[in-house]
Amino acid sequence: MNDKQNSIQEIEAWFKKAKPNPTSQNIVQQTSYCLEEIKELFEAMNLSYAASFMGELKECLLEVSRQGEEACELMIKSWDKKELLDAACDVTVTLVGVSTYLGQNFPGALQEVSDSNNSKFDTLGNPILNQDGKILKGHHYFKPNLDPFL
Repeated sequence: MNDKQNSIQEIEAWFKKAKPNPTSQNIVQQTSYCLEEIKELFEAMNLSYAASFMGELKECLLEVSRQGEEACELMIKSWDKKELLDAACDVTVTLVGVSTYLGQNFPGALQEVSDSNNSKFDTLGNPILNQDGKILKGHHYFKPNLDPFL
């Protein structure tokens, strides 16, 4: 296995450890957190109008998650999961392309971010969650150092 596959498998294992039996609410919440990261992408590109829109979409999804499991299940049932998987893969591929064209080391940075995410668990290896189910930074958290990968 190459490093990129290892990083992706580590990330997948992290999520399975964090939420071994994800609910529909967890899925909607995680989707909202994805939009939060896209918002940060737009902010990094100085596209404040797009960032603002992503922030609003994130909050809409969180509001659905707060309505309960039934509302989340209805939303997820409407999703085209095959197209969602295709789009998620395409987003990953195109972001690797952007980073590559900028001369960045995406696989190295991904590993650093994965290691940082692993530092969010408590001393017993359990996730620390907020009221929306988002995994918080614990006492052993360290911010990823991405400078070497620029």
